[in-house]
Amino acid sequence: ARGAPVAISQTLHIDTGLRVVLSNGDEHIAAADGEIILAAGERVAAYELLLPAGHYFSVDGARLRAVEASAAPGGDCQNARVLGPEVVDAPLSEYRGALFETIEGLATLRTLPVNEGAGAAFQSGGSFRLCYSFDGRFAAGNTDTVRVTLRIRGVDAACAGRGEGCLSGRIFQCYGIPNARGALGACGFDIPGA
Repeated sequence: ARGAPVAISQTLHIDTGLRVVLSNGDEHIAAADGEIILAAGERVAAYELLLPAGHYFSVDGARLRAVEASAAPGGDCQNARVLGPEVVDAPLSEYRGALFETIEGLATLRTLPVNEGAGAAFQSGGSFRLCYSFDGRFAAGNTDTVRVTLRIRGVDAACAGRGEGCLSGRIFQCYGIPNARGALGACGFDIPGA
């Protein structure tokens, strides 16, 4: 009897899922077209792309960076706006992005430890996607948008770079990290120029 066909690829399969590994060891997993919800400030140690059964990676130099949620899921993300450091920590906010381990013949592709294992966090709330480049160049035809939405609970950075006073007319709800306790009355923050 013959086994199921095997596909070795550099690009993402339409059913590629995502696992987010937090610095505290917790994990969040979503299938393609799903979402992962995190709180702003939660530190992520690694991102893993999960191919469906029968599909395997063969990559060297692959990278991942964070982009706006408007990037078409499963489409080319070469021209998608890369999020800046006011939204997400390096290396996801850097032009080159986070480097993946070199993989041959595995169904899971994992980033190298982010910031030497200390992790990186989204600094503001919103909906975002990840842009994958199999050769790390993010050139036309070499990118795919991961089909999982990252929904980050926290303050939105729509005023980033717009000068003092931009946030003064907005109301913000306070959010806390799950299973963490804050001091009474601590739900507040200073907004210069507001």
